[in-house]
Amino acid sequence: MSESGTESETQKNAMVMSRLRFVMPGLQSACLLAAAGALEAQDVIELPGDDRPLEADFEEVYRVGAVDGPEWQQFGTIVDVAFDGAGNVYLLDIDVVTVLVV
Repeated sequence: MSESGTESETQKNAMVMSRLRFVMPGLQSACLLAAAGALEAQDVIELPGDDRPLEADFEEVYRVGAVDGPEWQQFGTIVDVAFDGAGNVYLLDIDVVTVLVV
């Protein structure tokens, strides 16, 4: 590239940057106005002053373990439970460092 080509590119870049200085504040203002309009469109909802307790109504689906059951049903501290696609349950008992598959 010739030296005059480099000067020409530099001048073009300078003009583009000069124009951007005038365009950028306008874009920023437009974004702020759009955001302000979106805030005005929000509905204010009054929530009731007091919370109400919910009734726990759970259906037992699966049970594992027993206090007086066989040794494999007696657990220490279960820290993770997972199911696989075949319906097996994996229990991680950290007290006996065991993964039990039921």
